[in-house]
Amino acid sequence: MELLSAGQIQSQWRTLLIAIVSLIIGFGLGWTASDQYATPDALVSQIKKNLATTTTSTTLSGISFTVDDQPPGNQVLIRDVRVVNPVWLAVYEDREGEPGNVLGAVLVRSGNYLALAIPLLRNTIDDLPYYVQAHIDNGDNMFDRRVDLLVKDLSLTAGTFTTQTTGSRSDN
Repeated sequence: MELLSAGQIQSQWRTLLIAIVSLIIGFGLGWTASDQYATPDALVSQIKKNLATTTTSTTLSGISFTVDDQPPGNQVLIRDVRVVNPVWLAVYEDREGEPGNVLGAVLVRSGNYLALAIPLLRNTIDDLPYYVQAHIDNGDNMFDRRVDLLVKDLSLTAGTFTTQTTGSRSDN
């Protein structure tokens, strides 16, 4: 049996420590990335209740999605998403009946999704209209409304929703 020098022991401990830290970071990043589009059960339940109120959907060659009225919060749930090519779905606040500032966006890869959550920079406010619009990614996988072209064939109202704290809606 060979005795190890202090330097060899220190080197082995350093290697073990680096391996443990790397595993922790790797699992942390994987957990965060896999949870990015997770939708809380409470939000999904509330949106199911709101399905009887207002649902708007939009379909364009290669892009379709549905957005329902939903409670105010820090994310927006989009359902029945179908895209042929990668697009950004962006949530806009209302500015005098037009889309204003972008509150959040998510890159949607080609495919079909039952539901996606778009995380927002700040919470939506009760009883205000918001818009969801599609932008074609320019290939850099980073959202920039000035560079990622807006899909112009989508009407502004097709992706409109209102935040509501209750399950009923009155359009008087």
